[in-house]
Formats: sequence, C-alpha cells, structure tokens
Amino acid sequence: MNDEVDMGAVERMASTWLVRLDDDPEDAGLRAEFEQWLDASPEHRRVWAETRDLDLLLEAARPVDAVALPAGNVVPLKFRRKARGKWRVFVPLAAAACLGLVLAADIPVWMQAQDIARTGEVHKVALQDGSTAWLAPGAAMAFSMDAEGRRLKLLRGKGYFDVAHDPAHPFRVEAGDGEVKVLGTAFEAGFNEQGMAVSVRRGLVEVSYPKGRVRDRLRPGRSIAVPWAGSPSRGQVRPDRIAAWMNGRLLVNDRPVRDVLEALRPWYGGYIVARGPGLDTRRVTGIYDLRHPDAALEALARAHTIAVRDITPWLRIVTVE
Repeated sequence: MNDEVDMGAVERMASTWLVRLDDDPEDAGLRAEFEQWLDASPEHRRVWAETRDLDLLLEAARPVDAVALPAGNVVPLKFRRKARGKWRVFVPLAAAACLGLVLAADIPVWMQAQDIARTGEVHKVALQDGSTAWLAPGAAMAFSMDAEGRRLKLLRGKGYFDVAHDPAHPFRVEAGDGEVKVLGTAFEAGFNEQGMAVSVRRGLVEVSYPKGRVRDRLRPGRSIAVPWAGSPSRGQVRPDRIAAWMNGRLLVNDRPVRDVLEALRPWYGGYIVARGPGLDTRRVTGIYDLRHPDAALEALARAHTIAVRDITPWLRIVTVE
C-alpha cells in the first residue's frame, strides 16, 4: 500500500470521526476511542486538525439569498489526464446525450415552475403568505394559496422552508408522491426518483406518503427518508445541521458514492458522468464544499481512490471500481 492510499484512509477516518463525534458528543466511550486513534500517529493529529478547521471554516459561512458560482469557476484537478484518443470521439456524443436528457426532463418543470434555482445558486423566495423558501441549486417550485390553505409544489430537488404561522390556512408541500403538512415551522424537504426526505429544525410537521396512505409526525431534530418502493427509515439530526447546503456544505455519513455525486451535480456548471460497479457499494463519510465542486471531486477521489477524468472544462467522467 503506497503513501497516497494510506493518507486517503487517514482522511476518511478523520471525516468519520468528525461526523460521529458531532452526532453523539456525550458518548464517553466514543470519545475515548477517538483519543486512542488520535494518539496512534502524528499524521492522525495533523489530518484531524485540517479536517476540523475546514468544518469550522465552512460552518462560519453565513447563508445568503443567492450564491451563484461564476461560469468559469473551475478548479483544475492535478491528477487528471487530458482527453485524447477515444475520448475525442466520446466527448461530442456524451454532450449530445446529456443535453437531450436534460432538455427532455426539464420541459415539464419549466411549464409548471414559478421559481427555479440556477446551477450553483441557493435561491431565496419570499412567498405571499409571509413564509420563505430557499431552493437548493436546480430545484423548482410553484406556490398557491386560497381559502382552504397554502400549497407549495416542489417540482424538482429540495428546499428549506420557514413557514409563517397561520392555523386557519395549513401549509402543505408536495414532493413527488409525498406530502408535508405544517402550521408554522422550519424544515427541509426534497425528493428524487428514488424517494423523498424530510428533516425538521423547528415546530411539528406531518409527513404523508404515498399521497396520504401512511402518516408520520416529526418533531425538531427528527428526519425521515421515504423510498417510493420500500420501507421508510427514521433518524435523528442536529437541528443546526439541517439544510447545510444553504451554507455550501455537504455532510455525508456512510452514503454510497452515487449519492455524493448526485448532491454535487446541481452545483457544477457542466456534467458529471458516473460509471462503475462501486457507485452503490463504495461508502463515503465526509464534509465537502459544494461551492467548489471540482475541489470536492478532487477530495472525494483522493480519499476513496476514485478515478476522475477531466474531459473538457464542463465534463467530468467519474469511475468507481
């Protein structure tokens, strides 16, 4: 095993410790185990300090109404190889395929949406009832209200919602086949083709899925992930860590590589094409800077020995064996 792979293992472990200690800071046994790991090597202490400092730096960033990355904000990856040979043939084919898929998927969203967050942008929307929505990059929504209540349809992606208290007019968020009902609260909700997820920072919400057949009530610090096919999973999360993407942070705890790449895509001003059998089997724990997706890809590749090819300034090929 070479030094680079060894350092990747240390970086992965430091990120794992950061997440575990943050999730359960009062666990004395966990703290003792961490101290033992820390004392095992000076490199452990050095990498831990770098990981902790990065987390503090990212946490200090304040949420903004809209964070748009410059179109040319691409950080070159030192380990990438230039496109040549068969890649010159592949590039136009991949570009055409990506463009066709994006256009086909976006047409229904464009026709219904009132607000769409651009790539790399956290978009703040002031709703007419006094509530506020923050849309993650690429997310889209439509809002309406009448005598029966307030309804926000999340057409794509995820958002964070601070809902004005109005018991006479319940606030509902539709996300795919699921729905979130609230009176006055702050929470995160999102969905994709696999399912929906909800986390509550303040107040009480009722999550129904699919379309009201099953209901769950969530209090602050509780979350639920609902696959469209399968059983829901419930969990706990620190309220102040909910919707970390508003600060440009991605917090990952034992998730497959595919999930990390899905989270990076809306922040990247191009296309990330992923392939390989390890997309769903390779697990990732760590903290990544969403505002610099190329740097996040570099950190992911270095820590998990993943191959990233820089084909053009707007196309990355990620291979996970």
